[in-house]
Amino acid sequence: VPQIMLYGFLGFQPRGDGFGLNPQLPSAWSEISIDRVALQDLLLRIRVTRDAIEISSDRASDGPIMIRLPERYSTVKWVTEAQGIPPKRENTGPWRVVFSASGTLRIE
Repeated sequence: VPQIMLYGFLGFQPRGDGFGLNPQLPSAWSEISIDRVALQDLLLRIRVTRDAIEISSDRASDGPIMIRLPERYSTVKWVTEAQGIPPKRENTGPWRVVFSASGTLRIE
């Protein structure tokens, strides 16, 4: 994956406890999707549109992953039958997510 796609357009920021996202799509693009983003023991698929972010994992996470998002994203929910523990927002702002195998998280 070209780094400009991951770190520039997705605004991906890896951290020890998870990651941050701050998408900045070019005006001519309606969406971007990047597969096989390695994080801890997971391989993530991240899809960003103008209105939402969808994240899925190849396997269940061993523990919580902290996801940091810009303020404009206020809803985080599972949208597939395979669901993890309901996402929870921490006092400091990041969302605590425990991925299930094949679950897809939608962020709006």
